[in-house]
Order: sequence, then structure tokens, then C-alpha cells
Amino acid sequence: MLSLVIGSAFLTGCSNEPVVLTYQEPVYASAMAQADQYAESLAPEQVEPSTSVEPLGSGWEEVSTDPAAESSRAAQRAYDLALQDQGPGRITKLVAAADLGSAQANYELAKVYTQGTLAPRDLDAAQRYLEQAAGLNDPEATRVLGWQMVRGDRGQQNLAGGAAVMEVSAKTSARAQRELGMLYANLYDQYKLNDESRGEALLLRAYQSGDAPAALALGKFYIRQARQIEAIAPLSFAAQANDKAAVKLLSTLGAGPAVSNPTPSFQQSAGADRLYQHGLALLLKAHDLEDEAEGYAYLSLASDQDHPLARTELAAVEGVKTQMDRKHGGGWLRSIKDSIASRGADDE
Repeated sequence: MLSLVIGSAFLTGCSNEPVVLTYQEPVYASAMAQADQYAESLAPEQVEPSTSVEPLGSGWEEVSTDPAAESSRAAQRAYDLALQDQGPGRITKLVAAADLGSAQANYELAKVYTQGTLAPRDLDAAQRYLEQAAGLNDPEATRVLGWQMVRGDRGQQNLAGGAAVMEVSAKTSARAQRELGMLYANLYDQYKLNDESRGEALLLRAYQSGDAPAALALGKFYIRQARQIEAIAPLSFAAQANDKAAVKLLSTLGAGPAVSNPTPSFQQSAGADRLYQHGLALLLKAHDLEDEAEGYAYLSLASDQDHPLARTELAAVEGVKTQMDRKHGGGWLRSIKDSIASRGADDE
């Protein structure tokens, strides 16, 4: 099994002249189709809660237990216990937590065996734990698997497949949003996905969540597109986080690091941006299809008001509309949008 690279080591490159892998057409549509399949493959088996009747005192009361929830709590307790141990017993406790189904413990063990910190370096074991963590929906493990496909660490390079896997991680991981955004926006020397609108949307989302490296990347992207004025806000944000590269870029633009209001600005109304932001927030924390549908409706309202990124985001979650159309027919979107409009987005 070929070597596993975790964390920022992915991005350092190598001493040899890199071979640039390029897609001539935007890869996003292909990536999303594969991402849906990958997400389905990660979906855990549904376990129906069991209901039993237990005597309590002089009466009887129904007691409902959920085996999946109890298993998850046990895994979390075991992982918390492992974190408290800074000695040689830590790895034993991490293994115990991983065996109980802790995604975080599996990912930590992947790093341990890659780096050789608490145990001898074992890349086969690292890969096994990494894949188990991704199977348990750990976003950072999924991100790393995506990078392996992009880089070709385990064989043939697959840009579309790697992007698809990283799309799954980008639903919840700001780092995945940043790195995938950089891939789409062609900000890496070795890989060109040629989908700048999608790259901008992902970088902006990561920046708005407080990710300073994403702010720097977004600023570079804007400068490359001759959008210097738009670059000032994200670069100022990164500079305030002590990013020296951002400070240097700001000086070339004739701006200092202490620019007021270091937040993204749009030319459309503030109301459209509130709709857009609220839609993204709902999608990030969505637990089921109905939650995702509401987030989709907010993005649709923002798109109706010509928000520059809303249409790109709608394309990213087109599967939500497809599923809702099958479940409720074509009128569901108008119904939710009318409901939002009647109560006002600011009340959310």
C-alpha cells in the first residue's frame, strides 16, 4: 500500500518538476454526481429504536432505547478518556475508542501511525484507520481520501473522483472548503479543475466561517482576476490574523492591514446576502431532507435577487430539489419561499 500523507504535507509538493493535471472543462458537475454516490456509500445502516416495558416502583412505564445513540455515546466517552491520557497508554485507549466506532479516534490513529509518534510508523495501519474514519463520516478523513485520489497516492490520479470525495467533506469542514475551492480556482500549481465560480463560492464560505488561510487564498484569487478592490477585505482579515503574505499583498495594493469592515461586500442588497448566508447556515447544520430543502429555498430567494454566488450554490445542492420533487411534487419550493417571505428572513 502506498504512503499516506495527512494534513498540510499534501500541499508541499516535491523536488521534481510536477506534472500538471488539468481538466479542460469544469469538473464540478461530474464531481457532484460522484459525490452523491460516495455520500450514499458512507450512510450508516439505520437501526430502529427498540421499545421495552420495565417495571418502575408500583407502576409500569415504557422505556425507549436507541442502540445506535447509546453506541455513539459510548464511543465519545472512550475518545474523551483517550484525550485525557498524555502518556503511553493513550494509544491503547484510542484503539478502544476506535473499536467502539469513534470516527475521531480512527482519524487520530491514522495520524499516529503516519507520523510514528505514539507507535512505530505503519502506513498500512494508517490507511486502514483513515478509511474507517471516513466510513464513520469524519470530514477530515474524507478530505484526506479526496487528496489521495487527486494526487494519485494510491495509484491512478482521479481529479473528478477526488473532488467528489472532497465535496462530501466540504459540507461541514472549512478546511475542505478552502482546499477544494483552491483546486477549483486553479490556485495550486499541479492541479487545474477549471471551475472558478465554484472555487470562489467555496473560498468565500470558508472565509466567512473565519478561516484566515481561505481569506488569503480568496484575496489572491481576486487579484488574479483584476478585482483588487474586492481583494482588500479578505486580505485584511488574513492580515489581522498575522498572515505575513496577506500583509505583503495589501501593501502592493496600497492598503494597510487595518482596513475597516474586513468582511465580504456584494453589490446586491443586504437582504439578498442575508438570505444567502442563512441558506448556507441551514445546509451546513441540516439533519434531514426537510432541513436541506429550507436551506435550498433561502438560496433560491437570494438567487431571485441576483446574488452573485447563490446560483452556484444552488447547483451544488441540486440533489435536494430532485429528492423533494419526487417526495412532494413541484410545488414545495414555492410554498417554502412564500412562507419565508411572509415571516421575513430577519426573523430567522
